[in-house]
Parts: sequence; structure tokens; C-alpha cells
Amino acid sequence: MSTGAQAAFRDPARPIHVWESAAVPHVLPRVSDVSGTILVAACGAGTLLRHVVDAAASASRVMAVDSDPRRVDASRAAVVGTARPVFFATNALTGLGYAPDVFGAAIGVHACTTEAEALNAFVALDKVVRPGGVVTVCALGARSAGLLLEAVLEECLARGVLEQCRSAIDDLSGRRVDLEMLDAAAERVGLQRTYAARAEVDARLDSVDALRTDPLLGPVVAGWAELDAVAPGVVDAALARLATYFGGDAVDLSLELLVWAGTVREPDVMAVDEVDFVDEQ
Repeated sequence: MSTGAQAAFRDPARPIHVWESAAVPHVLPRVSDVSGTILVAACGAGTLLRHVVDAAASASRVMAVDSDPRRVDASRAAVVGTARPVFFATNALTGLGYAPDVFGAAIGVHACTTEAEALNAFVALDKVVRPGGVVTVCALGARSAGLLLEAVLEECLARGVLEQCRSAIDDLSGRRVDLEMLDAAAERVGLQRTYAARAEVDARLDSVDALRTDPLLGPVVAGWAELDAVAPGVVDAALARLATYFGGDAVDLSLELLVWAGTVREPDVMAVDEVDFVDEQ
């Protein structure tokens, strides 16, 4: 990646840094006394990664992975000068490829926006963390997805196409993650919850492009293709409506990030057979 592109990606005003910063106070206490190697999966822009590297005093090293090489480069630059060694790889969360039980803790930073993604994140991290180790997953909260859906509903009503879009909207309304859903997914894998919280995020997503490229909201928007097929242009119009709200002070908009943490149980107390990855479509 060019120096200019890397600098743009590391711009602290980008929403990815806002999401990661919101997770910091919830994640650091979970890993501060972890020994061995810590895995940071979907390391993003490196904002949370840098805090983990600095705070995990008992860890011997940190491994950081992301599916996007640009984010790997940005994260590598973010930890220059740290005392603890950090190693990097370009891998998707569900394609880590590490041996079982090799990490003392694993953090999924931008892991899930749907129930299936949450389950897959837990499965992937549980496989590589030793019994007694810590798994932490961050997810887009239902309130954030709800803001997007409300903008779609308003636009459909304004255009008089609500009934035509009803099926697609009903499908979208079911694609939400809450703490109860994370609890259920973790229980299927065999994780024991130790912490869960809702963090407010003040991200100024004041353009259609910002909403489409946001690391957590973007994947949700990408799943709206059916809406555009039924009512062409409705998605961009809904995003423009929401961007106007973000750009002004008339509406109080705070997004929601969920942080869930738990420990990997000993194999002899697993209540279910091993869960494999599920289809996210």
C-alpha cells in the first residue's frame, strides 16, 4: 500500500478508529493479566491493538491478523516502537489456520453484524484458545442496525413503496445482534460468559460513502441488495437521509457496540458437540 493510502487509512477521524476506541475500556481488563500469546483478529486500523499491546503486561507476544492487507499495514504502523513483539498475518477470522489451544486469549474486533457471524466468530476463536483462556468478541448492537432500518422505513413510506418492500424489510429486521443472542451463540460453543456490555459510539457518518464503507455498518448496508431490486434507488436515498441526521444536531444519534467476553471451558464440561461454521447468507 502506498504511503499516501496508508496515511489516509490511519486518519483518526475515520469511523474505524471510533469503533475501536469505544471497545478499549471494555477489552483491556479482560487481557491485562493474560500470559502467553494474545490473538487480535480483525485487527483493523490498530487502535485497539496498540492498547492491547501496551496493557497486556503478562503476555509474551501478540499475534494480529486481518483479511484486508491495508488494515494489516495500518496496524503494523500503529504498534511501531512497542516493547512487546507483535506478529502479523493476512487471514480472515474464520480461516485462522492455527493449532488448537495455542493462545491465552483471542479478541475478535470487527467480527459480527449477524447471529451467524457471531457464532462463527466464537467457533473460530474458541478453537485456538486454550482451556481457561479468554475469548472476547465485539459486535454491532441492535440499536445501530435499528437506525439503519428506520431510515429505510422512512424512505419507503415517503416513496409509497412500503408494501412492495415489506418482505425485504422483514428480513432485514431479523438481522440484529443483541447480548442475549451472543450468550446463546457462546453457549453453543461452550464458552462461559464473564463480561458483557453495551458501549455508545459517536461516529459522524455524514455521507453515503461513509456509511457504505464503515467497518460495521457497511456490511449491513451491503446486504440490502434485495431492497434496491424491489425499489431502485431506495437504499442510497435512505443512506442520504441518515447521513443528514448524522451531519446535523436535530437528532441525537449514538451507535451501539456490544462487547462480550468469556472463558474457554475444559473439554470434559462441554455440554454440546463441537459446532462447525454456519452459512452466513
